[in-house]
Amino acid sequence: MKKLLLLFIPLMFFFSCEEDGPTYACTDTGCVEDAAGSYDTLESCESTCCQTCSMAVEIHDTPYWEEFNWEKMGYADADEFAQEMLDQYESETWCGDELQSYIDAWEDMTSDYDDDGLNEYTVTMNCQ
Repeated sequence: MKKLLLLFIPLMFFFSCEEDGPTYACTDTGCVEDAAGSYDTLESCESTCCQTCSMAVEIHDTPYWEEFNWEKMGYADADEFAQEMLDQYESETWCGDELQSYIDAWEDMTSDYDDDGLNEYTVTMNCQ
């Protein structure tokens, strides 16, 4: 009986050992299987790694724009200018470090062209 028990215990450990599943890492091209990855599932990696971002441009009504010649710049008005900016930077999906660089470059960007303390425009990001 002892011999049977001694045989049973190692067999139990042998069959109860479970290999870890794959792990995933977030890269600039998306989620990839990686032994040193920090995500246990592909779904958890994809839910935070890549995001689709779009921007909003708001032209503020400030004295700077009162005498601004939009036609000379090729636009009918500020709204047409803002729309062209949005068209140039359509929604894109960004991953990994590129996502953070994109957000850092565009998020909450403002500009005070004439140093009067008023922002002439604001760019905001929406990433999901």
